[in-house]
Amino acid sequence: MYLGAYFLYCGLNLAQVGFLEGIYHATSIVCEIPSGAVADLLGRKRSMVLGRICIALSCMIMLLTKNFWLFALSFMVQAMGNNFNSGSEEALIYDSMKCAGQEEQYISVWGKLNMILEAAQGIATVAGGILAEYSYFWCYFFCLIISLLALIPVLFLVEVPVSSGSETKRIYFWGIVYSHFRISFTVLKGDLLLFLRFMEDSCWRLWGCGRAHKAFLPLSL
Repeated sequence: MYLGAYFLYCGLNLAQVGFLEGIYHATSIVCEIPSGAVADLLGRKRSMVLGRICIALSCMIMLLTKNFWLFALSFMVQAMGNNFNSGSEEALIYDSMKCAGQEEQYISVWGKLNMILEAAQGIATVAGGILAEYSYFWCYFFCLIISLLALIPVLFLVEVPVSSGSETKRIYFWGIVYSHFRISFTVLKGDLLLFLRFMEDSCWRLWGCGRAHKAFLPLSL
């Protein structure tokens, strides 16, 4: 909500705001599976570090500019950062608990972490609204500080080695991307409800991108 108000404050119109949101969702769709391949190649910890850096960089761009195209770059970087984080935390926690022989407690632990996350997001939402009353600058300033602080504990995480069996040959990036697509298709094919939810979400995102592009196009002529 406050993002739209901030963009309007910076002189953008509603069509441009919609176009920025479309850029974010399009980047998220395109980078979701490749980011998973990066996590498999470089490791969950490094993927999370990249995610934190991308989010901090996005906040820095938002903090220092009022240019539409730099806003678009910031949204793309933020989407990539969220993709790098997506799934890496869960996988790292599960692998660590499995290594310790406590994988049966994973759901309980992850549920508690989600509860903490929801509480933190609620506090941040209220605090962001209060800060926005004084200046939008402070919203992104504290967002940048929090992003950098969040990077510190990630740097000290220890990632357990994940064995892929007796085969230790090198797997290349595009091979992993293909593997992710194949496994995803297999999962979706075997779960009709999951497939329908996936299609619904994809259609809504593509519809939003198309609507934003249609609204923005006359402004660029």
